[in-house]
Amino acid sequence: MVRFRREARAASGVSHRGVAHVYDFGEAEDRHYLAMEYVEGLSLREVLRHESLSVGAAVALASQVAAALSAAHERGVVHRDIKPENIVVTGEGHAKVLDFGLAKLLEAGERVGARAEPAPAHATLDSAPGLIMGTVAYMSPEQLRGEEVDARTDLWSLGGVLYEMVARRRPFEGKTPADQIAAILHAGPPAVNADGRATEELNRVLGKALAKERAARYRTAGEFAREDDYVAVRRALD
Repeated sequence: MVRFRREARAASGVSHRGVAHVYDFGEAEDRHYLAMEYVEGLSLREVLRHESLSVGAAVALASQVAAALSAAHERGVVHRDIKPENIVVTGEGHAKVLDFGLAKLLEAGERVGARAEPAPAHATLDSAPGLIMGTVAYMSPEQLRGEEVDARTDLWSLGGVLYEMVARRRPFEGKTPADQIAAILHAGPPAVNADGRATEELNRVLGKALAKERAARYRTAGEFAREDDYVAVRRALD
């Protein structure tokens, strides 16, 4: 409970228009809870289910999520469960990050956080309480291996979300959860096609965001948003 309060308090301190505000937290009937801002709109999962996003729209949403994550990371908070279900697209087309229930507070000056339990071969694609911290399909290699997490863990998940928005499929798939875990750990994502415009730059951005080793990824969410190739993608689509 002490850790929950500490981490919930940290999440409540994140102030950014792209983050659903945490109003209250506590315990009731032996369960922890977070009271969060109600955000009107559709989850990104619902959006993807009903329409195909243009590459420009996908890049714009990813940029907004990166800005929200940057604000959280500056407060020492790592989300740990970035996925389409935890991103709401408002009626104005703005992205808002929800559900810091799995968030991890990093100590002052700390670049990495707590260890996560390794994902078992039989894990489902949904969160498995007590076994893994996150959703397998969007978990980084270090999360699956039970290693320490940091800001680059969230950026890996965001890379997976951007890939899915553009390609209409996840970057790593398998017939079974075990196959999917193996793909995340060992396979590279198939190249995406941006209709001939900025395809090369977009694939470089995705390849760096989804690098197996954190040292090869973007160091910060701000760096991700300012990446030359990423900027080139946006300019090519204007």
